Amino acid sequence: MNKPLLTTLFIASTSLLAHAEVSLSANMGLQTDYIWRGMTQNAGDPSIHGGFDLKSDSGFYTGTWAASTSSGTELDYYAGYALSIGDAEIDIGYIDYTYVQHTAEDISERYLGLGATYGFLDSLSIYVDYSYTDDYDASGDSADIAGMGAYYHFGDLVIELAYQQFSYKTTSMEDFNSTRIGLRYDLGGGLAATLTHDDKAYNMTSQEFSSATSFGLKFTSQSNKSC
Repeated sequence: MNKPLLTTLFIASTSLLAHAEVSLSANMGLQTDYIWRGMTQNAGDPSIHGGFDLKSDSGFYTGTWAASTSSGTELDYYAGYALSIGDAEIDIGYIDYTYVQHTAEDISERYLGLGATYGFLDSLSIYVDYSYTDDYDASGDSADIAGMGAYYHFGDLVIELAYQQFSYKTTSMEDFNSTRIGLRYDLGGGLAATLTHDDKAYNMTSQEFSSATSFGLKFTSQSNKSC
């Protein structure tokens, strides 16, 4: 984990947040399987998760997120900057994925995302993203993930189609790609239901590939404050 870099980003973002319109949001949820980047973190078992985010009208943000996995607790920290230009958005940041019971597996990443909104009633959003780490799974080898996808908003229903390519320079993991179809339905009051299906997911317990499906419920609460 690159603690000096994350600390610098956290101090910089919170200093800028102190002089802007700030929104604080909290979220918590439950899912039947925690599937992340084509990998099931819970071997098909349920996972609970939650987090906090601070965002400013200037574009800077920071936050933390935690989830239960089959091997213990995942705790993430991140900070970044999102810039909107018309219908387009650029997002650049840094994230630490930490594993409380297995600290040797901690991963630090830099990421870049590009997105745009098009179409009738601004209902279609497309995006591409890229993430890079120079030390995947404590191997000392690098890994990068490239993805692209689209969201279509139809009232309270959001449909997602996404594709990701995973490239690893370590012998402990083979390159692969995965396609995801997802649905999100707003139930009102900050509560949403989700359903995702990945055509190819790596089971970290059995160390085998198969398809994976997950159903979830997520609650989000948000408040605004002028600083």
